[in-house]
Amino acid sequence: MVPRIDAAIWLHYCTCPPELRRMLARLPYARRTVPTATLAAELAPSLPGSWFAPQLLGDSARVYEYATPDNRNIRTLWASPDSTEVFYRDILD
Repeated sequence: MVPRIDAAIWLHYCTCPPELRRMLARLPYARRTVPTATLAAELAPSLPGSWFAPQLLGDSARVYEYATPDNRNIRTLWASPDSTEVFYRDILD
């Protein structure tokens, strides 16, 4: 048995629109747009540290979310409107 140390993987990366489209095409992500001013407050209980900087996304963020049918795995991407700046969280269980 492999011990589970972290319940979630958090990433911040820069990309390009074609690459983000390629990643999103792999799963049926739900999409919504939210003001970035609300992201830090909305995610405060689960944030991994002070590096999560929604202001890097601009005034708004495109939120893409996918959950397995049993909700054991939830993947969320917060992307800038130009699809170049992304924060990613992958929750297992």
